[in-house]
Amino acid sequence: MLERIKAFERIVTVCLTIMMAVVVLLAMIELGWLIIKDILSPPLLILEIEELLDIFGLFLLVLIGVEL
Repeated sequence: MLERIKAFERIVTVCLTIMMAVVVLLAMIELGWLIIKDILSPPLLILEIEELLDIFGLFLLVLIGVEL
């Protein structure tokens, strides 16, 4: 019985790890897209305060996700 519980815990841990990796990957893709979109939108190579806050917020979200 104890082996079944440990196997179940292992399966749950692997599933959660995979889901977290997918979320972090998608957040990184969104961050890259946001940076490129904001830099290439007029005025070129100049970011406004709202854009910087969005980028830094998403960057910190990805960083926290990686640390988990």
